Amino acid sequence: MGSTGSTQAATNDGQVKIERLSNGVAVVRLGAAQERVVTFTVERMESLRMAVEQLKAERPKGVVFIGPSEEMFTAGADINLIKSVTDAKTGQGLARTGQLLFDLIENLGCPTVAAISGPCVGGGCEMVLACTYRIATDSKRTTIGLPETKLGIIPGFGGTQRLPRLVGLPAALDVILAGKTLKPKHALAIGLVDKVVRWEQLETVAVDVASGANRIRRSSMGILPKLLTFTGIGRNFVKRKSEQALKKQTKGFYPAPISALATVLFGLERGIQAGMTREAEELGRMIVTPECKALVNIFFLTESSKGLGKGAKRDTQGTYAVVVGAGAMGAGIAGLL
Repeated sequence: MGSTGSTQAATNDGQVKIERLSNGVAVVRLGAAQERVVTFTVERMESLRMAVEQLKAERPKGVVFIGPSEEMFTAGADINLIKSVTDAKTGQGLARTGQLLFDLIENLGCPTVAAISGPCVGGGCEMVLACTYRIATDSKRTTIGLPETKLGIIPGFGGTQRLPRLVGLPAALDVILAGKTLKPKHALAIGLVDKVVRWEQLETVAVDVASGANRIRRSSMGILPKLLTFTGIGRNFVKRKSEQALKKQTKGFYPAPISALATVLFGLERGIQAGMTREAEELGRMIVTPECKALVNIFFLTESSKGLGKGAKRDTQGTYAVVVGAGAMGAGIAGLL
């Protein structure tokens, strides 16, 4: 690939690095090699903004965004940040910050390629939606999607607006409303990613695409998804079906999927800029709800329990147990022993 040197947007952990290649392509590394988990902290978002603005002034031939390793692209927004927000205006402001940053990426004026390996979820997925192309590895760790509703919020960095326009309304709602993350082949099938390669090929292929040396033929949205996305009659049909499904699934107890549906439809009806404004407002409203705070707390408890489980497994090695009883519960307990 012929790297001719690199400069850092900042030198501390939590920052991004720009590498400039001899073919005119710039490679933006979202984290340092030693980082196991890359999240969009306030500091990393600011570092990324500075890097993108610098590249916009330099006008490279193309830009590649890549994570630090095969195991990590970016896990999205820092959950601690979501937990800390206590008023809707602050949440709305955070959403607008992310939206404006990804608008900068979308408007860089050159081909942009997201080279994805490992988790690419939440804000990470929303970032790659702003890129021209998305290439993913076939690694078992690679996933891409928008799990925000599982935390009681909605995608707030443009995801409710860009995803439906990319893959069509039905496929987008299938991801957004359920908070799904997809494996590479599924993401390729719906048009969320444009190509799947091995890890060893990822950076080379991404650089070639960014430089124009390699062209990707992306699948176009079918006629039916277009009708269901870009016509009023089609959207109303999808809306009715989605509302019926949500009523059955949530029983009215989880407001985030309902908010996400309304936000997606609002943007398709009123235009993407109006949709972005509504998305930020709804993110601010959702992030302070009791449901969001409870689901975030469950997330942290679940993560803590994973560590406890590993320790308990070591401590109980060589210990035997007997289940006395039958039925579904007894069988389930026995199956775990």
